[in-house]
Amino acid sequence: MDVTHEVAFASVGTPGVAESPMPPTEMHGDPDEASNYWSQQNFQDCGLMAVATVVGLTTGKAPTEQEIVAVASNLKSPGSDRPIYTPPNPNDPNSDNGTDSDDQVLLLKHYGVNATATDDDLAAQTGLATGIPALITYLDSGRRLIAGVNSETIWAEDGNHTDDDHSVVVSGVDPEAGIVYLSDSGSDDGDGEQVPIDVFEKAWAPGAHDLIVAG
Repeated sequence: MDVTHEVAFASVGTPGVAESPMPPTEMHGDPDEASNYWSQQNFQDCGLMAVATVVGLTTGKAPTEQEIVAVASNLKSPGSDRPIYTPPNPNDPNSDNGTDSDDQVLLLKHYGVNATATDDDLAAQTGLATGIPALITYLDSGRRLIAGVNSETIWAEDGNHTDDDHSVVVSGVDPEAGIVYLSDSGSDDGDGEQVPIDVFEKAWAPGAHDLIVAG
């Protein structure tokens, strides 16, 4: 789990004509709840902000970006002498760094939130499945989820579409509508961001369906 995530940043019916019924929905999770704890990132700290949202969802109080940066700056990254995160410093090219899943799990545990990282390769070892059906199962049981994705695919941007470079909270899945709901700190529209399931799958695949299951 050593991939770092560091990306910055109704129609009106015609009178006399019967309106088409709304398509059925089958929502798993609660995107509206996640909206209470969404904030847009100011640095390359999407992993920290995803952790902050999950802390809010779990405890009812999310740390601010400033607060979680201070904590991450004083916690050692697992297996390393460096801190989890170094705030931006124009004289330090290694500052404003990305975080990996192990960093994020440690941060969650600092806030009293139990969490485990898994992916396609670790699923047998951790006992935690990953993939779209697993997301639905976790959401139905009240678990909180952070996925490592490719930001360019999520945002339909040009660039490298092969890296797992961004962390987002998966707040809901609606299979009937074909939508995954995200709390995405890297986008102006990231609060309740709606991504087609097939697009999300393409964005999630580069990191072997990298997933943190919390709660």
